[in-house]
Amino acid sequence: MGNRKRNKLLPNGRNQQSRFVKLEHFEMDCPAYREMSLLGKASLMEFRRRYDGRNNGEISFSVRELGSRLGCADNTANKAIWELQRLGWIKVAVKGTFTRKTRHATTWILTNQPLGDELPTKEYARWRPEN
Repeated sequence: MGNRKRNKLLPNGRNQQSRFVKLEHFEMDCPAYREMSLLGKASLMEFRRRYDGRNNGEISFSVRELGSRLGCADNTANKAIWELQRLGWIKVAVKGTFTRKTRHATTWILTNQPLGDELPTKEYARWRPEN
């Protein structure tokens, strides 16, 4: 057993190689998920991929970055972000700015994760289609 490397455990009890994106069955069954476009579903996975267990509310993601990750135009990525907001999967924490001197991406809140001491709001679970 000489050369085997042991995986170090992270504070949450997982090892360093067990990173994954979680999508619960109840989330996939809710109307907000069923209503979502394929691009919206892919965008949700990209947003959740940036969550590390401690950074909810500080998840930085620009339209350009998302477009690059998904291989689509910026306008299409922007529509996906609006869709995620409309259906209650994400919320804006701090709106980004773009000026000649400074620019920073919007930071996001995932509604399925706690924000500090607050419980997850899971707004997508209460979303219903307009009829």
